[in-house]
Amino acid sequence: MTFQQLSDGYGIPKDTLYELLGIPPEIPVETALKDMESILPGFEVSAVREMIDTYLEQGQVLPGSEIKGRHTLQDIVDQCNFPASDLIAALGLPVDVDMSTPVKDLASQGQVVDVQNVRDIVTAMQNR
Repeated sequence: MTFQQLSDGYGIPKDTLYELLGIPPEIPVETALKDMESILPGFEVSAVREMIDTYLEQGQVLPGSEIKGRHTLQDIVDQCNFPASDLIAALGLPVDVDMSTPVKDLASQGQVVDVQNVRDIVTAMQNR
């Protein structure tokens, strides 16, 4: 797994991920975690998951990749920490959309393509 895959998978911006893991900025995002122990003294692959879990728990950040059909728009706004207007605009929804609507219902109504599309859009927003 690379740093880019970690960033994308957990919805953690690259700069934040690097700071969290103590990675120098000159290390490419394509670098595999398994290679880091030989590149950076004191780096332990086994500690990465724990550090990421702690970060996500503290920030209550829902990674875009973890969005489920049962999540409402309000859940996503609250747990992903960005304004409702940004989410609505990114999903191409009307400004008066009911924020208590689950993603699966939006998909069945044809207001969004599908749950995976919402995951992808939210992940892209988190990586800005």
